[in-house]
Amino acid sequence: MPRIQSVFQILILFGCAFPAISLGQDVHHWEAVIEDGSIWRYWVPNAEPPEAWKNPGFYDAAWPIGPSGFGYSDGDDATTVPATP
Repeated sequence: MPRIQSVFQILILFGCAFPAISLGQDVHHWEAVIEDGSIWRYWVPNAEPPEAWKNPGFYDAAWPIGPSGFGYSDGDDATTVPATP
């Protein structure tokens, strides 16, 4: 039982320290972790990506580069990605 009481105490303290999180209040603004226009390498899917693409140190020099805001020509893209088959 002491363990359950400890969990409840932590939840109560967390709720007091961070009321917006515990009450589920609406978000009225967005803060991006990545700045608009930051430069990225991207992959145009025409087959499965190489298995190693998710590993640290993957050599992506053959991939295209463009500013963030990727899309398919819908008018709000900084980098237009070509349509794939």
